[in-house]
Amino acid sequence: MFGRLSKLFGNKEPVLDPIYLGQLKVDVHSHFINGIDDGAQTIEESLTLLQGMRDLGYRKVVTTPHVMSDYYRNTPEIITTGRDRIAKAAEEAGIEIEIECAAEYYLDA
Repeated sequence: MFGRLSKLFGNKEPVLDPIYLGQLKVDVHSHFINGIDDGAQTIEESLTLLQGMRDLGYRKVVTTPHVMSDYYRNTPEIITTGRDRIAKAAEEAGIEIEIECAAEYYLDA
């Protein structure tokens, strides 16, 4: 029995170097628009995350903030305005990444 457990928990895999994800090119679930959900809270955090995605090889992100009727009351206008704000900041910071937006909808029971 302990042999099986040690196989599950005892063998530590070596930590691998980050892999290049450029072949994927697009990420379709993220929370980069600052201050509208539980993702990035400041524009600086948004830019750090976007630069990190670019460094990993991504060329485009589709940021998907939460929409939840009683908690994250994000509207299309809030989301697109936020996307425009971080896209402008990314361009000014020299971060070459395309930013689109969608939403992650919570279904209230």
